[in-house]
Amino acid sequence: LGCDMFDSASYILYAKDNRYMHSNGTARLEDLSYLPCQCPICTTYSIKELFYMDKDSRTLEIAKHNLYILKAEVDAVKQAIMDGRLWEYVMQKAHAHPKLMEAMELFKTFEYLEEGTPIFKEKAVFLYDPIDQYRPEVKRFRNIVSTYASLKNKERKLILYPDSDIHPFYSTGVFFQLIKKFPDAQICTYNPFFGIIPSEISDIFPAAHNLSCKKPTNHTHPKNYPSFIESLDRFIVNNNFEEIIIIADNFMRQVVDDNFYNNIPTIKKLNPKVYDYDYNIITEL
Repeated sequence: LGCDMFDSASYILYAKDNRYMHSNGTARLEDLSYLPCQCPICTTYSIKELFYMDKDSRTLEIAKHNLYILKAEVDAVKQAIMDGRLWEYVMQKAHAHPKLMEAMELFKTFEYLEEGTPIFKEKAVFLYDPIDQYRPEVKRFRNIVSTYASLKNKERKLILYPDSDIHPFYSTGVFFQLIKKFPDAQICTYNPFFGIIPSEISDIFPAAHNLSCKKPTNHTHPKNYPSFIESLDRFIVNNNFEEIIIIADNFMRQVVDDNFYNNIPTIKKLNPKVYDYDYNIITEL
């Protein structure tokens, strides 16, 4: 059921020290130029008026403001839970301070997060940074794929194509071109966060219900996505592929270049055919 009430003395302790709470931390009253809040206290008094009050009165008014902030934070968390956006909300908060982002590294190994995460959600998940590869919904999908046995694998051939914004993949024109050219091959898309996405299950949550930035950034390097490499390796081993054709976008091109390639012996052994991604590349395969 969650927790709507908890014991906290921070609001009054901070107030006694002239510390004004806000959505991303605290600030000393004397360091503020504006009151970034619309609570009754902040709309009644100016900073100067608060500052020149006697200490007891100022402490009381700042304490009231701090309580409004705490109540607003509790309500914001509850709404994020109802919206299925708790992970995104926590990440927004974590970006407020470098040490909080360091703490987010713990999420990589917190298995219990998945236990309390719904299997399906009404809204798409948002994927921004490498840390998002460890969000529970995404990890759960990779676990499904890790045990996935290909249903169309007569030729032991795997086709890997970049994921797009159109989901599911089997509804796209590109898929129909590929399946016509390689009717007995296993066709998959790939994504830095999800790893390998077999076309047959590209319609399940969250493979078909996500939004991510496709533009390459400094973070978009395979070394920042170890889960991708693990997903690719396990999928190949589990299905005993003998031939791989890769249509490589910028991300995959870095995976298969000489510097990174040697770390994935299962792929190197198969000596895949690699083509640079282009809209008309299928006609050249």
